[in-house]
Amino acid sequence: MRIPSNKIADVVRFFRDELKNTYDKDELETLIAYCFEEYLNLKRADIFLNFNVTISESELLKFNFAIKDLKQHKPRRTGTINNIRN
Repeated sequence: MRIPSNKIADVVRFFRDELKNTYDKDELETLIAYCFEEYLNLKRADIFLNFNVTISESELLKFNFAIKDLKQHKPRRTGTINNIRN
């Protein structure tokens, strides 16, 4: 499992590709928005306004761990994405 680059657009694409068979479209978009808000403090609209912005390797790693955990349907203990290897 590898995200092609550090660009936000690639992170979003990878998120969708990896989880499209696990979550329905609306739920997946919500999970993407939660992760971006939690890890990068970006609101949903900001994600798309910053599609070509690159993120750090440590931020990228957080997304990798989140995707891995979400694939395994690991529950969110506090009702937020905050506990997914933050």
